[in-house]
Amino acid sequence: HPFTRQALGLAPDTVVIGAFVTPMKLSRRCLVLWRDVLARVPRARLAFSPAHPALRPVFERLCTTAGITRERLVFVPQGRDDAENQARYALVDFVLDPTPFGGVNGVLEPLDAGVPVVTLVGARHGERSAYSILANLGVTSTVAATGREYVELAVRLADDAAFAADVRVAIRAGIARSRLTDTVAHTRALEAAYVEAVSRAAPDALREAEGA
Repeated sequence: HPFTRQALGLAPDTVVIGAFVTPMKLSRRCLVLWRDVLARVPRARLAFSPAHPALRPVFERLCTTAGITRERLVFVPQGRDDAENQARYALVDFVLDPTPFGGVNGVLEPLDAGVPVVTLVGARHGERSAYSILANLGVTSTVAATGREYVELAVRLADDAAFAADVRVAIRAGIARSRLTDTVAHTRALEAAYVEAVSRAAPDALREAEGA
């Protein structure tokens, strides 16, 4: 696969921040936070992986508008299959979950590769998907409650090798024991949640179903 730093013209000490998202997830606030991270970590580059090469100018325009120069961006090509797409994370030091439109696959994929994910937890569903995944994994050291904390966590992952290593170890340990990778347990928990929801909203219907 073509996913090497040398092939992309990246110096060995470059901090590669993964942002494998669609342009629709790039809110103004999200890009401002990412700009602040880049300002604090001069050797960092923001890595996008557009679904189609024609989208590259869209990412560039959005970032330029938010004060992120083109020189701080790197574009990683899409893989030819799922395995190659997953291989892209070999380049990535950590991932920034977008806000307020957080990711799901964009969180699960880097975690499966052992790559840390920084997320800003909010009140709405879209702002809590990554938090839910990380909490179930038992890895909450990269969950931020404020924009400032979000930036600080990203900077710490870039500058504190011991912290980054600890997070990666926690991810691997979490995956080994988490319900996220136990399909049977996850299904039973989901079924129980459905039953609980119906029992609250329509108890008569639940009793009728149980008696059928």
